Amino acid sequence: MTDKNPSSFYNEKYAKGRMEETDPSSTRWEDNGIFYDTAVTASYVAKSCDAHRIADIGCGRGFVVNHLRSLGFEADGYEYGEAALKHSVCGAKFCDITGKLDVPDGRYDFLCCTGVLSHVPIPLVSNALSELRRIVRKGGAIFSNILVLWTPTQVHHKTFQPAPWWVTEFQRAGWAKRFELDPYLHSRGLNIKPEEWACVHEAV
Repeated sequence: MTDKNPSSFYNEKYAKGRMEETDPSSTRWEDNGIFYDTAVTASYVAKSCDAHRIADIGCGRGFVVNHLRSLGFEADGYEYGEAALKHSVCGAKFCDITGKLDVPDGRYDFLCCTGVLSHVPIPLVSNALSELRRIVRKGGAIFSNILVLWTPTQVHHKTFQPAPWWVTEFQRAGWAKRFELDPYLHSRGLNIKPEEWACVHEAV
């Protein structure tokens, strides 16, 4: 990746969830309810598109992957950060979504891609979304979220583009907007932070 997040950014401190001194958590390092909630959310959406094979793009240590496996899915993890890969609990493989992924066309039914896309430099977003589309079968889907408001402990995740801009970029790459996740999650009693815009797109 270029400019916005060089590889040195994804170090041990980042993997442990402490990029900001004001952040007392270590949510990326431990298996807690956040990862299970993400897996359950992904499983609801995945079942709606008859998905069996799932890839978690930017999986961190791989807790979501393991939860998806426990829910009966065939799940793989892909990660960019060296520290997270070194401590992977799911056998995650390296990937840089701004380049060519070492994954066959149409390999997956569904992609879980949380906390990832806002790290991609704007000039490379189109290629990243096209590569993600390539590895999903027609009719498959992607679940992604974008941090649209500034928060002191998540500033490195914030996007610099509004949600409609992202929808347009998805469409250009061969994804059709399916639905936004806020009402979907609330209707099932699941949680999503109000500052996160989250959406499902279908591969067309």
